[in-house]
Amino acid sequence: MSYETNIRRHDGEYTVYGELWDDGVGFWDSWGDTGYTFEVQHEPEFSIVELYDGEGETVPLSTLTPKEILVIIDIFTQDYWDHIL
Repeated sequence: MSYETNIRRHDGEYTVYGELWDDGVGFWDSWGDTGYTFEVQHEPEFSIVELYDGEGETVPLSTLTPKEILVIIDIFTQDYWDHIL
């Protein structure tokens, strides 16, 4: 499954595409005092596969900073759980 998000840098907006590498695992649990909660046992894993600038030109993935990669993976993960639950 493909994932897409946009990131902003000082020089413009970029579009990032990723692929789901490994599904996440979780289960619904019920507690008397809190009700139903979803417990994640394993977060999904993603691969960032393409990066494009605002003009649609390919940008090397090596230009992504570690912080940008973490933010992108967090966005993909949130999108994954939003569509699963």
